[in-house]
Amino acid sequence: MNGGERMAVDLVSQPRLVYGFSRGRGREYHREHILGPLVASQTCGKFDVTAVVKGGGLTGQAGAIRLGLARALEKYNPDYRPPMKRHGFLTRDARMVERKKVGRVKARKSPQWVRR
Repeated sequence: MNGGERMAVDLVSQPRLVYGFSRGRGREYHREHILGPLVASQTCGKFDVTAVVKGGGLTGQAGAIRLGLARALEKYNPDYRPPMKRHGFLTRDARMVERKKVGRVKARKSPQWVRR
């Protein structure tokens, strides 16, 4: 994306940059998922976005970039909020990994039952 203004979206400092989503890594869906807030706010091509993410899978990273980009655009111009809110770009996915319990193999998996 070439644009006039620069906006840095550093979600977590460390390794992989976003360009990986457009160069064979991930799917077309991930790129469209990331570009959603720019399309909704009609700012495609107006910003150079740099995002760094760490951990999780490609889908989770794409979702984190999308949320960070939507929040940054909203902070830049509050008029962008209604269309992004309508499309659900400002909603965080609250699902988390369930913790492992004592006496269990994983969060819910029990050890194999032995008859004798």
